[in-house]
Amino acid sequence: MNRPTRKRLPTTETNMIDAWPNLFPLQRAVWVAGLLGAIAGLGVYRIAQAYRHLALQAPEVDACLLARAVRLASVRRGRPGAAVACSLLSAGTIALAVACLGTSLYAVAVCVAGLMAMLLACIDTHTGLLPDALTFPLLWMGLALSWAGYGIVLQEAVAGAILGYGLLWSLRFAFLQVGGREAFGLGDAKLLAALGAWGGWRPLPFVLLLACLLGAAYAMLQQRSLRPRGAYPFGPFLIAASACAVVGGSELHSGFW
Repeated sequence: MNRPTRKRLPTTETNMIDAWPNLFPLQRAVWVAGLLGAIAGLGVYRIAQAYRHLALQAPEVDACLLARAVRLASVRRGRPGAAVACSLLSAGTIALAVACLGTSLYAVAVCVAGLMAMLLACIDTHTGLLPDALTFPLLWMGLALSWAGYGIVLQEAVAGAILGYGLLWSLRFAFLQVGGREAFGLGDAKLLAALGAWGGWRPLPFVLLLACLLGAAYAMLQQRSLRPRGAYPFGPFLIAASACAVVGGSELHSGFW
């Protein structure tokens, strides 16, 4: 009589990585990811609130300021409604990433990048700043994953980073020469370079155009005027437009080429 065979657990690091998707069924993983995303979203909001508080007092902004904001996040509450909205948005984003990409290591990296982008959007909304301590790691993470064979090919990622920075730098220079003022900050150019490193160069014209339209519509609604004045943070609109490009797929931006 044959004895029933017992399922052997992976004993090496390589086997554990290969077996990772089997340890967490996708449906359960999506729910767990949504819960963790909600908790992380609350943390993102509190870090942004702490960063805003510190930026008003600090003589200059550097990487240490972000580290201090992370340490002070537990004591910065903010508005409950905004915190809940950020938490729900994060939960939906992380759950969608896991539903589309599964429980792979690349999916984890995408979730981390999404949280970093949300933190950048929150900080820019509150302070008008896009810290290099977040944009540069986001940029290098996208390039490193492409080099390792995840996501888009490395040539697309490098071209996206170069074109992303070059587009906004050129527009900033043109506005400065013609109008005598800067329409965009260098932080926006670095952010678009980071987004290009993740998505490639092809969606960037669509992302930039949609971000400008979203920003203009927001300014007109805020001032209730067809000719709004003043400056608004542009980073949140770049991130929102990039999210639309990711969700909509290549059909949205294929008309540009």
